[in-house]
Amino acid sequence: MPEGTTFPGAGAALVAFVRGVVPIVRKGEDGFLRREVAFYLGVEDGRMNALMTYVVATVPTLAISDAEELPLVEPTEVPEDWQEISFGRLTAAIPPTSGELQEVELGISSVDEDGTRKSGITLFRLPVPSPYLLDTVLYAARAEIGGADLVTAAVSRGGEDGMVVAVRVHVGEEEYRVQVNGVSAEEAPVLAHQVLAGIRVEG
Repeated sequence: MPEGTTFPGAGAALVAFVRGVVPIVRKGEDGFLRREVAFYLGVEDGRMNALMTYVVATVPTLAISDAEELPLVEPTEVPEDWQEISFGRLTAAIPPTSGELQEVELGISSVDEDGTRKSGITLFRLPVPSPYLLDTVLYAARAEIGGADLVTAAVSRGGEDGMVVAVRVHVGEEEYRVQVNGVSAEEAPVLAHQVLAGIRVEG
């Protein structure tokens, strides 16, 4: 794209991923590398601009043969000023922001005034994989939520913006991912328990 060109990505979009896990030995310990190839294609709404990118990433990942092996944690309480959002069969509570909610075909996001995605729900129509991949997480656990087959919570680094809290709720072949971005290292574990407390599966 020419320098200075903006691409809001408001039009049609296609994202395709291929992922694989390769066993490795790192510093004398067994581990895994996740190899991911991603292809993006977007067409800006109402114009002729198009954006295509191709990404190859190889990163350490946590792979668990049975997600039930994760430690079981109990949800706490949802803070009074949090807001509820719903998508598909899932309702979740997220921290308030100064922005607005934006709903797309496969998710809903809470977007700050500067356009930054602060939190939201994304739907993936995939069965629970084996091994169960948790990417480059610092903390991982599971919780028992009524109506869900499996619920996991993970805290990972999100770069300069802070930590990322991701709760994955598996219902049949649907995976709902509730994510909160830009969290401090101190509040991330506490917030993960609060997000778990606000999860409800409908139907």
